Amino acid sequence: MSTSQPTKRNLSVGTDKHRWWKEAVVYQVYPASFKDTNGDGWGDVPGITQKIDYLKDLGVDVIWVSPIYKSPQADMGYDIADYEDIDPNYGTLQDVDNLIEEMKKRDMKLVMDLVVNHTSNEHAWFLDSRSSKAASKRDWYIWKPAKYDADGNRQPPNNWAQILGEANSAWTWDEKTQEYYLSLFTPQQPDLNWENPDVREAVHNVLRFWLDRGVAGFRMDVINLISKVQSFADVEVTVKDNKYQPAAKLYANGPRLHEFLKDINRKVLSKYDTLTVGEMPFVRDEDEIIRIVGSENEELNMIFAFDLVDIDNVPGDFKYTLHPWDPRDLKEIINRLQRLMLERDGWNSIFVENHDQPRSVSRYTDDSDEYRDYGAKLLCLMQTTLAGTLFVYQGEEIGMRNVPASWDKAEYKDIESINFFKKYQDMYPGNEEKQALARKIMQKKARDHARTPVQWTSEPHAGFTSANAKPWMRVNDDYKTVNAQAQLDNARPLPGTFSVHAFWQRGLECRKENKDVFVYGDFELLDPGHKNVVAYRRWSKKKAFVTVLNFSGDKLSWDGLNDLKVKKWVAGNYDETEIDGKSKSGTLELRPWEALLVGWAHALPTVFAREAPANSSCDARKYSHLIGSIQETMFIQKQELQGLQTLLILSIQNNSLQASTNGTQSDFQLNQVSIVSIEQKAISVHERSQRLADELSSPSAMGLAVVAQSQVAAMIDVQSLKGGGGADMKMLQSLVGRVKNTMTQNEDNLKMVDKGCGK
Repeated sequence: MSTSQPTKRNLSVGTDKHRWWKEAVVYQVYPASFKDTNGDGWGDVPGITQKIDYLKDLGVDVIWVSPIYKSPQADMGYDIADYEDIDPNYGTLQDVDNLIEEMKKRDMKLVMDLVVNHTSNEHAWFLDSRSSKAASKRDWYIWKPAKYDADGNRQPPNNWAQILGEANSAWTWDEKTQEYYLSLFTPQQPDLNWENPDVREAVHNVLRFWLDRGVAGFRMDVINLISKVQSFADVEVTVKDNKYQPAAKLYANGPRLHEFLKDINRKVLSKYDTLTVGEMPFVRDEDEIIRIVGSENEELNMIFAFDLVDIDNVPGDFKYTLHPWDPRDLKEIINRLQRLMLERDGWNSIFVENHDQPRSVSRYTDDSDEYRDYGAKLLCLMQTTLAGTLFVYQGEEIGMRNVPASWDKAEYKDIESINFFKKYQDMYPGNEEKQALARKIMQKKARDHARTPVQWTSEPHAGFTSANAKPWMRVNDDYKTVNAQAQLDNARPLPGTFSVHAFWQRGLECRKENKDVFVYGDFELLDPGHKNVVAYRRWSKKKAFVTVLNFSGDKLSWDGLNDLKVKKWVAGNYDETEIDGKSKSGTLELRPWEALLVGWAHALPTVFAREAPANSSCDARKYSHLIGSIQETMFIQKQELQGLQTLLILSIQNNSLQASTNGTQSDFQLNQVSIVSIEQKAISVHERSQRLADELSSPSAMGLAVVAQSQVAAMIDVQSLKGGGGADMKMLQSLVGRVKNTMTQNEDNLKMVDKGCGK
């Protein structure tokens, strides 16, 4: 067995600015689909070992492996039956030791997936727990007696919905002991009771087992669900057609979450030099994020903030919808998260793909044969030039895309997809239009798209497994043209061009060579109001770059470089022999999905471009952050205004119909939830502005306080809307006027900041 003794003490999150896990490039392996070496159609640990040199050459420093523990595979390994053994599908403990040893030879590190919110219902702990009410581990899980309705029918303890099947209860009935157990994800995944100190100690021992074996850290699956509100009360009805309701407010970010995370850090992680990243769904509040990843809080290095990958979800708990978005939404998210880390001394992760998301080139760009390469490279350039630990998902480096629309729903293997199709079948039996909508949604957003086997070659099954084997999941039909070997063999298809793989390789190299800028440097969003161009500048004391991304399929002109002294064109996703001919001042002509990295002639000091007034005594960095924060609020207010105007139209329609149709009423509710989410975002950003203004003794502080009161009142009023009627229309008309007034007030606030930010 390969062992590793604890190294110098590290408080996991670290208190010094430069850490190895900030600079590392992490590559996620979904093992079932990565590489099969024994011909059983299922990827395995030796397959990862076989591809180490491929990953090293790409520029990878850390491999994160999704669960390979012993498991019945009800949820592809996220239902763990033994934390200290490997599932035979993947190999043996010795195979893992060999992998760690080979990675060490190449100065690479292994990170494991840690799933400790729940176990498999076949784990020894749960088998003991369900054996009787007097079992020694009964309270290692969450058990509750049944409720009964007026007719004497048995009902679950509350109305919480299951996460992977929202039509189902989050509780599972156990016939033997005549009680329900909490199973937020599936009945095969009972939730552990973290209130029990014996459970916490058992989890700590699991971490020690793997860290002593040479693992360098953990990706902690849904770690913010480990603390639940102990009342286990019903949640209010937000989805009127569903019996069971989304209840994240009662099981996510619970009252003891930070206590539990600090306990893990103090007792285990602080003794090792680790990378820790928390998967934390439902986290949007900036203060909550900083409590977890702030450099002095001693919890986790970073989290996965899901704002970017939730961009096309209806705000709230509506994942499987086709919610429209535009690049301005993307810019707002990038700006907010980048600034948050700079201003509040935290850390972030950068990603657009993982095993739970569809392929990014299909989601954010155009995955047609004409534009797939350009879109994949655009997303590469964006990610490699943003601050945060960079996570690359398997196949992303060759531009793998979603499966085609021609695939039958029987090809979808993920339990969440199966539950979604079943829900639509049960709700709309015989309704072909609704069934077609379900297929359209899943072709765009199903998790299955990330789980098709990696396309290594043009050989049968894309070289994932042997020719006579049957892969556990069908290979994407495009593997003969989209595969790693073809891109390795033809890294430069034409002079000045690169394959997607070569572009990623080059991008990672550039990121590492300029880590003072792209990892640790300052950030400023450019032209936040432009509909299609996403542009920002990054700089350190010695270097500076501008990233320009055309997030559209249109040719367009952009004059955002007018005020910059462009030194050179560094990279582009079209023919790079052509970009030297582009104008270095004036209007820039951009082609569909074009991406450019620009070298900037004069690096700024560590302050944003808009300098503080010469007659002020304020902190220049805080001044520039205040300017940007108010501008960000104004942009969000425009979204709020558009949403309110849509609600007003829907309210008028509902009123004219007298009795609202389910469809119109549902549209109203979805838009209502969306606006509340936008208002919550505006309040969060505005709180940051208020804090900065107070710290700077800015004349704008009083005006910002007025806006804050108005925003909170508006959110409360939007939540009170019923969906139609004269009272709603009157309220919405009032809200539209109030938002316009606060936008004007913020324009005045901006002018007040320009007058000075010190006494």
